[in-house]
This record gives sequence, C-alpha cells and structure tokens, in this order.
Amino acid sequence: MASLRNFPAMVLAAGLAVFAACGGGGNGRTGDAGSTDAGSGDSGDAGGAPSFAILEDLLQDKVASDSISGYAVQIYDGDDTLLFESEGGVCRSSQHACPSGNQPFTVDLVTGVASSSKWVTSTVLLSAVDELVAEGTLPSVAAGLDTTVGTVLSGTCGAGNLGRGANVTLRQLLSFTSGLLPDHSCVGNDSFTMQQCACRILSDSADAEVATPDAGTAANHAQPPGTVFKYGSAYQVIAAAMLEVATGESYASLFQRLVRTPTGMSATYQRPTEISGSLRASVSDYARYVRAIYHAGAPGTLLSAEALEEQERNQLPPGVVRRSQLQPGLDYGLNTWRWCYRNTDAETLLALGRTPEAFTPEDLLGVQDASCSKVHQQGHGGKGGYQPWVDRRRGFYGVFAMREPSAGGGDQYSYSELALTAVVRLYAGLVVEELRVR
Repeated sequence: MASLRNFPAMVLAAGLAVFAACGGGGNGRTGDAGSTDAGSGDSGDAGGAPSFAILEDLLQDKVASDSISGYAVQIYDGDDTLLFESEGGVCRSSQHACPSGNQPFTVDLVTGVASSSKWVTSTVLLSAVDELVAEGTLPSVAAGLDTTVGTVLSGTCGAGNLGRGANVTLRQLLSFTSGLLPDHSCVGNDSFTMQQCACRILSDSADAEVATPDAGTAANHAQPPGTVFKYGSAYQVIAAAMLEVATGESYASLFQRLVRTPTGMSATYQRPTEISGSLRASVSDYARYVRAIYHAGAPGTLLSAEALEEQERNQLPPGVVRRSQLQPGLDYGLNTWRWCYRNTDAETLLALGRTPEAFTPEDLLGVQDASCSKVHQQGHGGKGGYQPWVDRRRGFYGVFAMREPSAGGGDQYSYSELALTAVVRLYAGLVVEELRVR
C-alpha cells in the first residue's frame, strides 16, 4: 500500500423421542444428497443417527412455541450440493432489521444481516489488497496488512490529528485490536464520506487516549495499539478509507467490483459508511458469498491463498485484554470468528437448543475447546440471530437466520443468538459427518 472430519459420527442418546416435531408452519426441503441421507431418520427413534429431519423438528418446534418468530436456513456440501433448506414463521416489522409488515420468513426474504456484514467487508478490503500486490504496489498481503494508518491517511486527515492512531496497522483495524474508539456517531451518518468519518474517528480517538489497557474504560477511551480487543463499528471505516486512498476507488465501487459482481449477490449496504452492520441480503443471497469464500484461495477466486489464510488465522496478540460481548467462540481473525469446540454429542446440542429457560452462556462455553487447538468452523454472526459459516474440516457451509420475539440489547446477546445459532452449526456438522460414514 503506497505513502471433517475430526468429529466422530455420533448417535442420538435414548430419550430424544421427546424431541419429535410439534408442527409450526415450517417448510423443509433437502437437495439430492438430503433426499436419500440427510433428510432420513425418525426423530422419534431413540437410537437414530443425527439427521436434518431432527434439526427441522427442533426449528419448527421453536416457531410453534414462539421461542422464535421465524427462521430460514440453507446448508450446502463442499461440492455446492444443497443438503438442507428449511424455512418457517414470520419476520415481524418490530424486530431487528426485518422489512415492514409481518413477512413470511423464507430463504429469499431480504433482511438486515447486522454484524455478518463484517465478514463481507473484510473480504472486499482484502481483495483490494490482493490487487495492490498483483500490480506491484505491495510486496505481499502481509506487508499490506502491516501498513500503518499514518502512512496512508496523514495527507487526508492531517498528521497532527492522528495521535497514536498513526501507528495502527490495517491488520489491527480488521482484528479489532487497534485500541481506537470502537464506535462513533459519524458511522451511518450520510453527511460524512468514508474518509471524513475515518478522520473524525482518528481525531476523537487521539483526544481520548489513555496509557493503560483497561477493559472497563475501553468503550470511551483509546488504548495503545495491540493491547485491547474491542468489538465495534468504527474500525472498518478507517480500513476502508485507507483502501480508498491507496486504490483511488470508492469503497462502494470496490464492493461492487470485487465481491458483489463476482459472487452474483444482490446485497446492498443500507448506509454507505456503516459497512460493519448495514448490509441487507436474503439467506439465499448471502449463501452466494459464503460459497465463494468457501472456495477462495485458488487463482481467480475472491481471495488469494495468502489473503484467505490471514483472514482465517488467529489475529489476537497473546495477553490482549478482551473487552467484548460474550461470543460463542474464543479467537478472532480478520473480521471472522474462529469457533473452537470439543467433540460433543447430539443430545447435548439439542438440549441447549430446546431449553431456553435453563440456558446460561456457561452451558455453551462448556463444549468449547479452551486451547482452540482445532478450529472447526469460521464465520461471523449478526445481531438478531444471523449466522453464516464455513466448516473446512468437514467440507460444508451454510447460512442460518432467525428472529426472536424479544432479542437481547446492547452488549448482551440473547439466548438464541448464543445457543440456537451454535446448535444449528454444530448439529449440522454431526449430520454431515454421519452422511460421510454411510
């Protein structure tokens, strides 16, 4: 930049007969693989193997009991065969990022994806870095990620306005370890351009600097770069401004050219500077992006092998202070969560998905691998219950979206955002593993 297969196939324990379908207006379909394997299995069979039929029973029961108002899900094998598709209920206009009216929740319903925007935005920015490498402006993706804000934005923002932000790298911005203010009022304010908003965030962060990393003051102060992990909407604005200056192209143009057109997506950002949280897409449309990122890493794909490796590897420095909402994952890449779970069984996962009144965050943490030695799945969830992911170990990917009658607010993630989205991802992995054994 200028100036799967490790999870064993497990059978359901006795007693899962109580998890039989309760109706609920769902509509489940499976692809070719699912018609013979993925959709088979009687949910009333206590000794039955994990199946998508049982997963659908769970989701339809959630709708019938009004634990969730609606959902849609698509799951694909690594060869892009549709293994499972199901939908049911409604997306109420009073709920987070739903369209007006109580629309039927289908795989083609366009909703806000909230923080799942971050995964797409990260890919746009990394793809732009790939182009700078290809044209010889940068020697490598790593060199681009280690480029500092001051190197690129001093002329745009004024060197004297950057404070410690001048030493922040693109890598730290995309891993949320820059130490800068995590949120700002200019984000989503259409009177600011991307670069104007970035300069304002940097200037206000310089005015809010503190010397010591402290989780308690992280939201309203700026800590030294690399010392604190802070989740927020401001960092991708600065990263996008860096790439705008480096490429001479607007972020909107980069998104259209590098991701939207190649993937065939019709998704759009609702607000030009809120690129961390205002993308709107249907489940089937977002699945086009997940399919493309699943196959990335080869020539002619969304990202080079180097860029994909950087996006998916752990980017949190040892000893970093974590100030963040509790997430069902332990590590963070470049705007991707890295979910690390121990081998677990279907009964445990379904129990988490069936009993919201008994659920605590510690229940889900109990199936995590604290060492994070094996990352089974990666992706980025979104507020309200949006969950896209890839599972490279087992060779499948998917998108799950749902809404609750009453979602969590502020820093608190609700029950389904913590549990049900994880249950869908993890249980789907058990089904895929079962299919590979047959």
